[in-house]
Amino acid sequence: GEKEEENKWKNLRCVNCGVEATSLYKRFSKEIIRLTPCECCGEAVDKYVEYDLVLIVIHLVLLYLPAYRHIVHNTRYKVYPRLAFLFILCMAFDRWYQREKSGLESILDLEYGFYECFFLSLLQMVIFIVFSLLLAHFSQFTRDQLILTANSVILGYFGSVATVVCIVYGVRETLYYRILMLVFLFASEIQVHRALFPSRSLLFTSSSVIIGKSLSLFIPSLIQ
Repeated sequence: GEKEEENKWKNLRCVNCGVEATSLYKRFSKEIIRLTPCECCGEAVDKYVEYDLVLIVIHLVLLYLPAYRHIVHNTRYKVYPRLAFLFILCMAFDRWYQREKSGLESILDLEYGFYECFFLSLLQMVIFIVFSLLLAHFSQFTRDQLILTANSVILGYFGSVATVVCIVYGVRETLYYRILMLVFLFASEIQVHRALFPSRSLLFTSSSVIIGKSLSLFIPSLIQ
């Protein structure tokens, strides 16, 4: 078969058991490819290469660890800065919406308040990324792996997009929404870190994410 571009990537992993792999598939013709079997578990290294993006997103929402391994290790996107901006914008809008509900009436106040909310949301994301990079540094990661860690942590914020949808449909103020969104954002980051650091226990990974997320939420609130 033809030599595939993904064979040049580092840190390819089986989405099922998490062990390192040399390739994802082999192409025999334009229409025919063969998924590479994992040498450890015997399953296809990455079944998601044949999945539509919509199905992958659904599996991410359902918090399937194999889907997170696929995104973290076996895909290469160049849109992380734009994704980060989108997620920060959504978080800023959520903060700004809460302030607007408090009774600010001046247009200038609302505009200034949005810029402040954007800065606080940016600070929140930066704090958690730095915290995650410090954890990765203790594992003696290379520069490429540190970049991978930062990009993966950004992807863990994709649940923040749902805040805009919930505001539009008027469910943002309900208690169950707040609890559900908080749990989901924590859980998605836990899955990202489990994909990044497979050798760490679930307890250690969960505790690290909870501490990091708590710091990223607490410090901006002190400034505010």
